[in-house]
Amino acid sequence: MHTLYWRDLESPANGEWLGLAVQVEGAHRAPSFLHLQSGGQARIRLMRGDQPLLWATQLPYHDGIWLVKSLVAASPAQASVPPIDSPTLEALRGLRGEARYKAWSRYFVEALRASPGSCLEAGRWLLRLSLAEQAPAWQPPQSHDSRERVLERWRYRSVGRDALLPDWRFYSLEKVLDDDWVQWLDWWGRDNDALIALRRVEDDEGRVKWWRKKAREGELPPVLALRLNCLDACVILDGHCRLRAGLLENVAPEILVLCAYDEQPMPVDTAQRERVLQSLAQRVDAPVRRGRRPLDSEQLNQVLLRLFDDRPWPRVLTRARAVLKEEQWCAEVRDWLTARERLDALEPIIRRVE
Repeated sequence: MHTLYWRDLESPANGEWLGLAVQVEGAHRAPSFLHLQSGGQARIRLMRGDQPLLWATQLPYHDGIWLVKSLVAASPAQASVPPIDSPTLEALRGLRGEARYKAWSRYFVEALRASPGSCLEAGRWLLRLSLAEQAPAWQPPQSHDSRERVLERWRYRSVGRDALLPDWRFYSLEKVLDDDWVQWLDWWGRDNDALIALRRVEDDEGRVKWWRKKAREGELPPVLALRLNCLDACVILDGHCRLRAGLLENVAPEILVLCAYDEQPMPVDTAQRERVLQSLAQRVDAPVRRGRRPLDSEQLNQVLLRLFDDRPWPRVLTRARAVLKEEQWCAEVRDWLTARERLDALEPIIRRVE
């Protein structure tokens, strides 16, 4: 079990909660139970222990990526997070706003630390919350499927605005309904920052029915997702049934996005800073020109905060182990697609073409 430390990240401007920074201490070289492997020709494999969860390969010019998913549900012993039970819900019932976000962030971090199926490794991790916003009313739906039309109305972005922290935006969640073995993500289309399901969920599952009841009560916990830069997407670690329940009840669940990161010092250009200060002084002291709005105190404070913000810059990482042989990857994908009668997709995947 890892030792970890966490701290809340707050906006230097207004103290708004931005997320949870986590420091995990332990063996740096030991792979976590849930881990990535990479190889030549942009071949990628996501593993749960010794079991592949998905195979992926990028197109040569970064037009998109092919996914081949096993869609195998984890056993309780292999799950990244143990199933959320009634006592946990009761302990967190009634929390709203930042109190709710903080409580669930801490719950998931502690659950990941204690779980043998966790993805946590030694290093820095960041947990940010994304909330749904309604799509613009003028934007017409593109799907005739009622479930997809609901997902198209949900647009997600991270809570809090901070120039240094990643802003996880999900422009459409329709990919989570794709339960085919093979999935194509078009990076020049609508599939940037997609949310990817790792298992199939049926509407009549017991957990889905239970979560539908909790969604109607306003007590639906967030979905936990892991950011993988190599996919330009997030995969669901915990919450497949909660997401389906939210969809069926038209309740957009919160999404907690976990990512690994490191910190880089922010270079300070004193000469540039001095020029900006002089420009601000001239702007404040000069008479207001016609058609030019004066700087108010809030705008001035924001400029000064950014100017003197010397916090280290968090760079989002995706760790993988370069142990994958291309021949092995191709053979596994071929065998998997053959067994599921999807050989029609084999050639473009192997050749890395759309």
